[in-house]
Parts: sequence; structure tokens; C-alpha cells
Amino acid sequence: KQPPQRKNMASEAYALATLAQLDDIDTIEQASYPPDEPATREKLSFRISSANDYFLVATVAGKVAGYVCSTMAEGDSLTHDSMSGHVPTGTLLCLHSVVVEASHRRKGLGSRMLKEYVAR
Repeated sequence: KQPPQRKNMASEAYALATLAQLDDIDTIEQASYPPDEPATREKLSFRISSANDYFLVATVAGKVAGYVCSTMAEGDSLTHDSMSGHVPTGTLLCLHSVVVEASHRRKGLGSRMLKEYVAR
């Protein structure tokens, strides 16, 4: 038996981020944080390229609607340095962003993205 479908979920999909999506991801990032807090385009590009296994994008009707972005670090606590790079063999997951584009907010997409992210 399949779980009940929610409105608009049929066009919702999840996949690892690609550099082809960087423009959309950067636009959403800049619009979602105060001016001094969003990741730079360069950081986002680095995370897509170097920590791709930890960068999940949600699309709705083929367009980027949100994403969850993390890197790995060594150690047992977060530091400014641990949040700045990516150590593929690290054991500490540094969650940078859980972002939903404004028109898709308050519809459960963020929760569904996180569930998908954890399931992977």
C-alpha cells in the first residue's frame, strides 16, 4: 500500500546538486539570509563540487525549490575552521543550510527535504 499523496508532491523530486543549478541555488541562498550571513557563490560552488554527497536539492516542476547543504569535518565540535572546508573522511557533519525558496515555504517542503536527506 502506498502512502497518501499530498498536494503538489507529484512534481517534487530530490537529487544531488549540480553546478548547472548554481545560479538558482545562489539566488535562493542570497534571498534567504540577512546580507552578512549567506554563503558566497564560491562557497556554494565548492560545496557542490567537493561535498556533493551532502548537497541535496529539491525541485518542484523541474525548478530548484530548496536544498540541504553540509560538509564533513574532523573533530567532535563545530568551529569556524571546521565549517570552512570539507574533509571527506571526517566524522562530523556540518549542516550549513536548509533553505526553501519563498514561494514554496509553509508547505512542508523543508520537512520532506530533511527526511529525504537523513534517509540517504
